[in-house]
Amino acid sequence: MPTTTITPSQTPVILLADRECAGSHDPALNHIAQSVRGNDVHVVVPASPLAGERWLVDVAAREEDARRRLESWIAALAPDASRLDGEVGDENPRLALADARRELGDDAVLLSVSISTASPTVPFLTGARRGWLARRSAVTRVLAA
Repeated sequence: MPTTTITPSQTPVILLADRECAGSHDPALNHIAQSVRGNDVHVVVPASPLAGERWLVDVAAREEDARRRLESWIAALAPDASRLDGEVGDENPRLALADARRELGDDAVLLSVSISTASPTVPFLTGARRGWLARRSAVTRVLAA
């Protein structure tokens, strides 16, 4: 599997993570850590619906769960990133990402980790297209065009 390191620069890296980091046992962590090494990283975690949630929406429980996921990624990436921060975003991952990009700029490098990612696949760096990141469920590197 090809591994590409993002060259440390002034361009921020946004990690969109909709699952908890399993620490050193997480199959995606090694790829992500190598990619963000020496860069400024902003982790965005959507406040997704909880398992079993149907009729009653507990916003506080969603935010608490998202904060736990956020803290797990910040702890895992702290040794590799030059600067690291994060936020709990909207429940819709696209809106959460759009909010982060509005603050950090459209030239930020995007990485995504999804619940459906059993084992990450890491494609080569490619030019970004609208909706490209949303259609990917694995660890993804996207450079804004």
